[in-house]
Amino acid sequence: MLIRRAALTTPGLASTLHLAAALAGDERPYGAWHAEWPTLRDLARRTVVAAHHTSELLRGLCVEAVRIGATAERAWPDLTAERRSMAAFAGGEPADGPYLGLAETTVTTVLARANAYLEATR
Repeated sequence: MLIRRAALTTPGLASTLHLAAALAGDERPYGAWHAEWPTLRDLARRTVVAAHHTSELLRGLCVEAVRIGATAERAWPDLTAERRSMAAFAGGEPADGPYLGLAETTVTTVLARANAYLEATR
């Protein structure tokens, strides 16, 4: 819960720091640095607390490779759903072997479709 709280509250606190820094036309403008210090203190405290709790959680972590492999094998259709849908979108079948993404194929296909459309509408 505390790790998640730190993740959820950080953007708001960071925006306060950003706004205060943007207002700093002088070295120490009134108001801006007064807003920075408590915000920076909160960010630092929450980071330390989240890091401490994360290390406590990881300390007891035990990775069971055989069990992970069995679970991944059972869930393989779900794990590869994005791979299959992107391959279908690109007009092909997913390649065997390690999945490195289809960004290049997808962009090439979309550009080819766009060029064909533009040629047809001229």
